[in-house]
Order: sequence, then structure tokens, then C-alpha cells
Amino acid sequence: MNRLRTRHIAAVLSIAAIAAAGCGSSSKSKSSAAAPAAPSTPATPSTPSTTSTTGGATLPPALKSQLAAALRPVQAAGQQVTAKPSDPNSYSQAATAFRNAATAIMKITVPASYQAKATKFEALLNQGASDLDRLATDVKNKDQAALQTDLKKFQATGQQITALKTTR
Repeated sequence: MNRLRTRHIAAVLSIAAIAAAGCGSSSKSKSSAAAPAAPSTPATPSTPSTTSTTGGATLPPALKSQLAAALRPVQAAGQQVTAKPSDPNSYSQAATAFRNAATAIMKITVPASYQAKATKFEALLNQGASDLDRLATDVKNKDQAALQTDLKKFQATGQQITALKTTR
């Protein structure tokens, strides 16, 4: 497998991790990223499952449902990138899904105690969209060095989303 293809797999795993991190807004839910099995190497890191807590309180079922609906397109976009990792359009479509999810999240009325998290989550989704736009360009240009750099940025965004979920 060539190095660029290996980088694509790492990007796919990252997208799946962010999609999984965005869901599971319940008090102690476990979510595993649905990504293709790949060996854990520096180029293809394994995607750990994430545990989320929401400040010790459980979100109302209606709110959980709204959040899940807002993030469903992000998950679908991750599946598209998985299916077409060499297609820059799949990354561009994922970026659009991230932006749309960020907009949808901010339209949801959340309890005041969650507003700061919702705002931060919106910002991180928008950052992920920007990262995906850069990844799309990197894939289109077959620029391995830029792909590696931008992938690290995207993974860092995913880690921030995961950290946001686990803060109280």
C-alpha cells in the first residue's frame, strides 16, 4: 500500500473518531468509531472508543435526539470518505457536513449549563471543516507532506472534541 493511501486510512479513522466523539451525549455512553480495520502504526493510528460525560447530568431524550440528528450527516460523510479515500470530493463533502452540523447544533436550544460546551463544539466542528478542506486539497494535489501536516491538525481537533465531551 503506498504512503498516500496509508495517510487516507489515517484520515478516515480520524473522521470516524470525530463522528463518534460528536455522538454519545449521554451521561456515560460508549461509542466506537466505525472504521475499517487497520493495523496500529504511526501512519494508521487505531481509533479508541470514547467515553463521554456531560457534566454529571443526563441530557433530556429530546435533546439527545436533536443532537444525534444534527450529527448524522457527519457520520455519513465519514462513511463516504471511507468508501472513497482517494476522492477529494468526499473530503469536501465531509467539510460541508461538519459546517452544517455546527449550524444545526447552534439552532438547538440547550440548557444554560451546556451553552458554553455547545458554542465550543460548534467552533470545533467548524475547525474540523477547515481541516477537511485542506485535506481535500492535499488529496487532490497528491501532496504527502501537506497531507501529513493537515491530518495531524484534524486529529488534534478530534482530540479537542473528545476532551470537551469528558469535561465537567
